[in-house]
Amino acid sequence: MKKSIIVSIIALILVVGTVTAISLNSDELKDLIGEEGLGGVTVGNEYNATSTDGMSGIDDTGLIIGKPAALGSIVVLASSTAGTVTFWNATSTTDTASTTIFTVPTNMPENTYIFDLITPRGLSIRPSSDFNGNFVFTYR
Repeated sequence: MKKSIIVSIIALILVVGTVTAISLNSDELKDLIGEEGLGGVTVGNEYNATSTDGMSGIDDTGLIIGKPAALGSIVVLASSTAGTVTFWNATSTTDTASTTIFTVPTNMPENTYIFDLITPRGLSIRPSSDFNGNFVFTYR
């Protein structure tokens, strides 16, 4: 008896869901799930990614984006055994009013570190001259 009630309720839910989905026209579906579907990021809000590989020995600030931006994440692929990498909130490579966002220390464990941090001045990165790690970082 209980089993037949449960089966009936499940069948009713499926029928109502199917009828509702069929009755919605394509414009209503777009309003419901968005123009691009059920993705987590809309066009224009994607993160860019770049790597510190090949930056070893560069002791100069590298401007990534010179306008308001966001630091998404830092992925430590190979930890630096000697040097550090510093991320700055800066409008240019010579911005004297810049502030340090984060300095990745030596021997930081390989992992993904999420920031989702707005940098209103811009974003630049500065590896120390003895940096020898490999990191990927995302920004937009």
